[in-house]
Amino acid sequence: MTELQFSRIMSRVAEQIQLADEELSVNTLGVRVEEPMLSARRASYIIQRADPESVVVVPIPASPIRLVVPQQTTTWPRSVFGIIQDEADEASPSLGVVLKQRDARSPYELTYAIVLNPQVQLPDLPSATLGAPKLSAESKLTRIPPGELIERYADVLRNGPRSRVCLRLCSGQRPALCTGRARCTSTPPRIFWRNSPGHLGVNPRGERSGGVLHG
Repeated sequence: MTELQFSRIMSRVAEQIQLADEELSVNTLGVRVEEPMLSARRASYIIQRADPESVVVVPIPASPIRLVVPQQTTTWPRSVFGIIQDEADEASPSLGVVLKQRDARSPYELTYAIVLNPQVQLPDLPSATLGAPKLSAESKLTRIPPGELIERYADVLRNGPRSRVCLRLCSGQRPALCTGRARCTSTPPRIFWRNSPGHLGVNPRGERSGGVLHG
């Protein structure tokens, strides 16, 4: 997939989402949005109907496109990872999106949309023409299997400074891993929810350097 093709697809997806946001309609949204993004936005619609001032549904822009990394494959389903950000405004947030196509005749649907930190530094990724291979959650090509890395990060978010992962990282030689949203030195907020394994798995992409970008 080229950047131009991604731009056209993303424009159609964003247009459909904007229409759904105006109507607060899950049926309209489902035309170009798939799980888990569908459930997340459905929850926002429910909250906004009950209390319009309590939540703002984050808009999904179609441009400007900063990065396009399609999955390196000749089969289906297939996906493409992209980042949308105004590079002229370094303070603007980046939006990471994942679009998925079920088969050759199906349209691409938005499955993930995640706001990234401003000024995020991206690794050296393959070009849109070459694409990046999708690694399995149990891949042994990385020091920590992608599936296990997600579990470790979730442990930091849930337990804050009490996290066994956070304590190990912060006491080692790479304390920068414990900054930002997964900060070890701050008291975690009192939020209660039930955790259960997801059925959609992880979406790791290979980098040129041999590392992995998790989506």
